[in-house]
Amino acid sequence: MKIVVRDSTLVPPSSETPRLGLWLSNLDRAIIMGHVPCIYFYRPNGSNNFYDTRAIKESLGRILVPFYPFAGRLRRREDGPLEINCNGDGALFVEADAEGEIDDFGDFAPSMELRQLIPEVDYQNQDISSHPLLMVQIEYFIISYQCTSPHPYSDSLGHILQMRRSLSRVAFNHTVVDACGFIHFMNSWSDVARGMEVSCPPIIERTSLRARNLPRPVFEHLVYKPSWVPEPNVPAKDPPEQKPQNSQLSGAIFRFSRDQLARIKEKDKEGANSTTRYTTFNCLAVHIWRCVSLARGLDDLQPTKLMVAVDGRKRLRPEIPNYYFGNVIYNVDVPLVSGDLKLQPMHYAASKVHDALLRMDDAYLRSALDHLEQQPDLGSVVDRAALQKRSALNMTSWARLPVYDADFGWGKPMYMGTVELSVDGIGFILPSPSDDGSLSVLFSLQTDAMRSLEKLIYEI
Repeated sequence: MKIVVRDSTLVPPSSETPRLGLWLSNLDRAIIMGHVPCIYFYRPNGSNNFYDTRAIKESLGRILVPFYPFAGRLRRREDGPLEINCNGDGALFVEADAEGEIDDFGDFAPSMELRQLIPEVDYQNQDISSHPLLMVQIEYFIISYQCTSPHPYSDSLGHILQMRRSLSRVAFNHTVVDACGFIHFMNSWSDVARGMEVSCPPIIERTSLRARNLPRPVFEHLVYKPSWVPEPNVPAKDPPEQKPQNSQLSGAIFRFSRDQLARIKEKDKEGANSTTRYTTFNCLAVHIWRCVSLARGLDDLQPTKLMVAVDGRKRLRPEIPNYYFGNVIYNVDVPLVSGDLKLQPMHYAASKVHDALLRMDDAYLRSALDHLEQQPDLGSVVDRAALQKRSALNMTSWARLPVYDADFGWGKPMYMGTVELSVDGIGFILPSPSDDGSLSVLFSLQTDAMRSLEKLIYEI
């Protein structure tokens, strides 16, 4: 699909904002640097100002006043660590026409076609201080119809009716904020676009996540250390022939109804002596983990790892408000060997995930902050190698985030999701736009394994 850019400009805050260097917490700086690409799709609702570019840009300038870090740039302090240079340079705003049909994207599953429509950022060859921290791209799809009968939008029979359908693509720098903070920004922006005030101004100051003056980690934080291999709980046997690796990635969206989710949770109870009730996320993540291991054809003795992004806002004491504008994401690793995952009852892996998440209390999270404080280079603590391993699985849940509340005056989006497709084995869980209790999993996987996964995923 060809995209023709109409205009590209920087939108600064509409009024004066603080000019300062904003300190980044250890959690901000331990994030892999990059932009997270998201997509919002709205259907025309008859509103006269549907995707009015002038109104969108004006409201963006106004929302960047309270959310002024998004108008800044990253830079390195003289002593080395990153900070946000709140200089008011502005967010990138791009208008473009799409030569094609919006239906060409199907169900909006992650794909290189979608990913390529996000403005690119070259982290390898460009100074980070040149990168906008927020990038917005509005794309207009013109759909033509030959009218053979009177139509309210045509002036005569035979007239070619053209209707606009639009997409918003927004990419945010993950070093600045996590998904919870980003969704708060988008929903606040939509409120401002409808003439409302920001109901919950963001908390910009980040010192609540400082390490203690004398760091004293009291737990072993394996997630921030080189990968370790668990002992297998299955008998050794000759490994089966491994499926050849394929470097090409494919994306898919798997939708699970309320009934399917209930069956998955029931399956996790089979044979369990414990009365522990596992969360929907726990059960769904284990189900996907098991199916992915089977689809990849992993040997029974092959180590595998489930990596989970955990929001610490409700786990820290005192709690961090949802409108905190920064990263409160902690990583959890649950290592197993593939044979345990495939051959043991489902509750075996579910209990491992449950215990790992239960451990994430205030004491553990404060200890993690102290551990990170003692690291000479926070950029090296993220297990980048594990993210690229064919045996690893990375799951993030946005199921409890209000991702469909961004109403700019045209109604709520009919679809919202990420188009991330740069890692083999990364998944995002999203709620249903109709609030019917179903969940969608946006997933990327090597193409050979994805074909197998599509046959396994609904075997519940």
